[in-house]
Amino acid sequence: MIEHQNSKPEHLAEDPYFCQWVTDPNPSNNAFWQAWLKKHPEKRSVAEEASALVLLLKFKEDEIPDKAIERIRTHVAAGVEQEDSITSLPTETAGSRSRVWLKVAAAVTLAFVVGIWLVISQPFKTRPV
Repeated sequence: MIEHQNSKPEHLAEDPYFCQWVTDPNPSNNAFWQAWLKKHPEKRSVAEEASALVLLLKFKEDEIPDKAIERIRTHVAAGVEQEDSITSLPTETAGSRSRVWLKVAAAVTLAFVVGIWLVISQPFKTRPV
């Protein structure tokens, strides 16, 4: 516990024992803080502001069931195995792609060569005037 005679709401809201009293009061902390408020009535507004801060900043912590955690672990493990098999595919695909490009390049080159040969081998015909 922190000494709170000259405290601001922010200081009081940082005290774990005060936060416990605000969020989860029990006979022990309730007796302490009620006695503190009687001893320091001028701090009631500070305690109220601090209490509002604690409640404003408190968030609900949900417990994740064990079954859900196990299901997530199974999915993650399956995803890792799947990722390993996918990781090897781009290397194979890259080889397949380069072979396809070689075939396309060969076909384009062949068509170009045949086209040039046809143009050269044909005698130029003159048009009648």
